[in-house]
Amino acid sequence: MFGLFGRKIKSVADIQKLLKTEGPAKAGQVIRSEADKGNHICQIFLSQMYLGMMDQETNDVILSDLTKNFVRYSEMAAQQGDADTQYNLAKHLMNVASADIRAGEGKLSEFGRDALRDSKKYLLLAAEQGLENAKESLSNLDELFDWAESQEYV
Repeated sequence: MFGLFGRKIKSVADIQKLLKTEGPAKAGQVIRSEADKGNHICQIFLSQMYLGMMDQETNDVILSDLTKNFVRYSEMAAQQGDADTQYNLAKHLMNVASADIRAGEGKLSEFGRDALRDSKKYLLLAAEQGLENAKESLSNLDELFDWAESQEYV
């Protein structure tokens, strides 16, 4: 339920109306609360919002918070089967693994390996739903996944 209307958020249009009628602070509270209760529209909205904010943020402390929230709401939406969110989360996890490899001077830590495994899991889920970008990413990354599984970890 949201705002004065007592309705469930069922679309982005509902979120836009909520933002307009309640303002960003109150709307944000409602959207986060609904996402935490399982509303997949709110989960997807927050995932996309945090992803967009991450791309623009330069402060490491703020970026860390944005990233945590992106992962949190993306995992929720991905578990409910949203293919686009599964793909975005997979790309993020691939970037995490890539940074881990750079930090390890070409070696992968267990953390990086786990990020790669999770990335592959989400790519597979998105590909199973027919998302072409996920299918293409999987075919391009098979060699990397095989390499990661054969590594001794730092």
